Amino acid sequence: MKINLNISLILLFSLLLISCGTGDFLGFEKKKVRLEGERFPAIGYFKDEKDKAKTSKPVELSALEIRSDWPQTQNSPTHLSPNFASESKISRVKYVMSGKGENQDSKILSQPIIQNNIVFLLDANGNVISFDLIKKKTNWKVNIVPTGENSHNIGGGIAKNKKNIFVNSPYGEVLALDSDTGELLWKKSTSSPLRSPPTIIDNKVLSLTLDNKIFAFNTKNGDIIWEHSGIYSRTTIMSSPKIAAEGNILIAPYSNGDFLGLNLANGREIWGDNVIDLEKSETSNVFADIDASPVIRGNIVIVASNFGKIIAVEKKSGTRLWVKDYTTSQTPLVNGNSIFIINRNQEIVCLDIMSGELRWITNINKSYSEKFYNLWFSPILVNNKLLIVGGDRKILIVDPFTGSIENDSTLPAFPVAAPFVVNKEIFVLLRNANIINIQ
Repeated sequence: MKINLNISLILLFSLLLISCGTGDFLGFEKKKVRLEGERFPAIGYFKDEKDKAKTSKPVELSALEIRSDWPQTQNSPTHLSPNFASESKISRVKYVMSGKGENQDSKILSQPIIQNNIVFLLDANGNVISFDLIKKKTNWKVNIVPTGENSHNIGGGIAKNKKNIFVNSPYGEVLALDSDTGELLWKKSTSSPLRSPPTIIDNKVLSLTLDNKIFAFNTKNGDIIWEHSGIYSRTTIMSSPKIAAEGNILIAPYSNGDFLGLNLANGREIWGDNVIDLEKSETSNVFADIDASPVIRGNIVIVASNFGKIIAVEKKSGTRLWVKDYTTSQTPLVNGNSIFIINRNQEIVCLDIMSGELRWITNINKSYSEKFYNLWFSPILVNNKLLIVGGDRKILIVDPFTGSIENDSTLPAFPVAAPFVVNKEIFVLLRNANIINIQ
């Protein structure tokens, strides 16, 4: 019995040593061996690794261009960004014109347009205004708010072909106006409000509704050529992504995270994808909106989302080329071999368009925008420099080759969208519906 008791005590002692691993409970300490390798903090580990994965390929920009017109938001159906030539010194601002500014119930979500020295603005009170930049006077003003509505104007936008103005209304209507007189040419109802501006390509007006439907209208008479229905999303952020199109393919950015390649002629689906990581179970309660407009460069489509993904796919097949973890509500600037984005409203990021690899990343100083509450809008290229507006009424000048912030100045009020450049002049629309010229 005594032998058995001793054996039992020895076995118990051995088990305790094994379970504790060090024998500390008896005052003995096993010698610790430090594992080889570089150590990283648990918090921020992936961000540090992401930042280190930089491509050695330098930034290449397109040649300077002079554009005489700005016919639709983001300039063209592809949303590809030119390198604008300008004579501006970014030293002062000059008032151009104004409409009705934003309030609690009315928001402006799109840029004005300019053609033949005439600026057209959809203001926060539902007024479409035609203003002559040479004569400095209003040509006409038309209100698009239906009778009986209470002027809750959130979003909508305008675009122009050679003859007419096309309006996406926040009241679920698409209208065509004579650009010379403002006369209503045709009006069509849609299934729900429209927050984004229309895309004009060929003889089609492409309009995206709040409930994820696309209508293709004939520019001449408003007849519906085709329509496409996506899956409705109940959780969305107030935004205004615009349909991208080139050749016979359009890219539909739906608020549930779907993005589709559709046949421009008949609206049939060619391919489909989604920004949501289906392996994550918690995504049902996450805003998966695609708030930025897709960008088409050749056979590459860039889709950026509020969900935390920026994705490059082949335009014709939808095949994924790469996926990176960046979060933005603003349309990427795509030019040359680079993509420039505003990440999490706190960083300016440059990526290689072919691989998605990081070139540089620059933190936006908190002093430019307290708690990053106010948006930074899409960068534009002017005279081989990045021009960014937003934050606390700021203009930033950034070197696109290094990411260094070279200069900053202050706007007279908060901006509504990214600047636009026509005939070497830089314009910005403010929340008070003033259009200013940055000189």
